[in-house]
Amino acid sequence: MKSKILILVVLLLTVNVSFGQSKSSRKFSVQKTYIDIMDIINQISTNPDDEKAKVVGKYYSLAPYILYMGKDDVRHCLAECAYEKEEDKKRTDKLGLILTDIVNLSSDYEFGDFSFLDTPEGKWHILEIYFDKRNNEYQKKAEFAFLKVKSYYLLGSIEIKNLTDDGGQ
Repeated sequence: MKSKILILVVLLLTVNVSFGQSKSSRKFSVQKTYIDIMDIINQISTNPDDEKAKVVGKYYSLAPYILYMGKDDVRHCLAECAYEKEEDKKRTDKLGLILTDIVNLSSDYEFGDFSFLDTPEGKWHILEIYFDKRNNEYQKKAEFAFLKVKSYYLLGSIEIKNLTDDGGQ
């Protein structure tokens, strides 16, 4: 009997490895990555005296979370940004500024839908975030697109939408 249970456990583990994470497990992993990214943005905002940032650039610590989407076909959508490379630095800084704007608008946010989008680059994991709350109503929604590379999720893009007729003003 014990051997049958052991075989069943091994089989279940094999099936989980073969087919990957469940949707809820992926959602949790992507949400954790989002929180890690926002923690970095908060650290950057609260630590303007970071000596390394003064030398290499403000968003250097964000680069390992950003998906490389440049011209190098070997790395395109297969690696994180390397901040010491000019193309990667520009991409990281651009997303860093958007993330900083989101943090500056509102520390209050709520997770929304989680969905997938299959493309030639792979399966994108789309996480909706509602933010910029005024009068108990969120004014903006951001869609964060993550791509799984190796065993972690990297941020590929951010699309921000206004939820009110006044443009969130």
